Amino acid sequence: METILSNYHACQLDKYNPIPCVNFSSLSVLDLSWNSFFYSTFDWFRSLTSLVTLDLSFNQIQVPLQAAFQNMPSLRNLYLTANNFSYTMPKWLYNLSALERLDLSHNHIQGNFSTCKVKNLEILNLARNHFSGSLPDQLGRIQKLSILSLHFNLLSGPISLSIGKLSSLRVLSLFNNQLNGTIPVSFGHLSNLEHLDISHNLLEGFVSDMHLSNLTSLKQFLASSYLLTLQNCKTLELLDFNDNNFSSEIPIWLGNSSANLVVLMLRSNKFRGDVPQELCQLKVLQILDLAQNKISGSILRRHQLASAASSRVSANLPPLNPGVFSLFRFSRFS
Repeated sequence: METILSNYHACQLDKYNPIPCVNFSSLSVLDLSWNSFFYSTFDWFRSLTSLVTLDLSFNQIQVPLQAAFQNMPSLRNLYLTANNFSYTMPKWLYNLSALERLDLSHNHIQGNFSTCKVKNLEILNLARNHFSGSLPDQLGRIQKLSILSLHFNLLSGPISLSIGKLSSLRVLSLFNNQLNGTIPVSFGHLSNLEHLDISHNLLEGFVSDMHLSNLTSLKQFLASSYLLTLQNCKTLELLDFNDNNFSSEIPIWLGNSSANLVVLMLRSNKFRGDVPQELCQLKVLQILDLAQNKISGSILRRHQLASAASSRVSANLPPLNPGVFSLFRFSRFS
């Protein structure tokens, strides 16, 4: 018979005496999140041989938990976000062969990371830690991985070519690291990718159709340091190129990139020339931000463009489907 203990979050259980030796061998789900287990070692976890889901998020756990996880062959979901872990990647994780979802975000874990021995992972969240070093080539062996979140770490070096082998990947979040080099061409193999954020790194170079032509499921793309070609991303809904040094004219292909584009952010660049007529083809566009660029030419001033503040351009912008705009900002143009 399946047993679930899921109503003990935020109960201040740390104030109670240690849990006595009880037979919890049938327990499958245990939620102890939002407590304050500073130095608890959870020795009684050794009897949780049938546990499938364990949530210890938002505690203040500091001690290693190796002994507690020695006998959990069925554990599939492990949530340890927002604790005070400050050591390197726990090696006891490699023994959890059934693990599918792992969340270690918002901790202070240091050093290189490697969870490649856990082959069944589908969701891996290691964001907001202190991981350093490069992305391991063995990452491509986690074939079932659908969500990979590594943002706000100290990762450096080039993006591993092996990421292109993650054919099930839907979300890839690598922003706010120190990754350098160019985007690997193998990204073009990620046909199921829906969200890609590689912004705020040290990446350089250009991206061609070879990189992105097969990303037909892509809905959100955030990047920096180069101008990209996204003509074949027909499902794209958000495109953010804010705060870069792009110095070309606004690409004509933006107007043909996706009929689903809702947000187009080109603020704080060095785009020059006229606003292309092709942008008028974005029928569902609601937010268009072209502020702080070097766009010349003229803009048709109409009541629908009321937020066109501080603009020094004046009169021949093509009509822009004003009925669907919620934000349309042009400012500080030269």
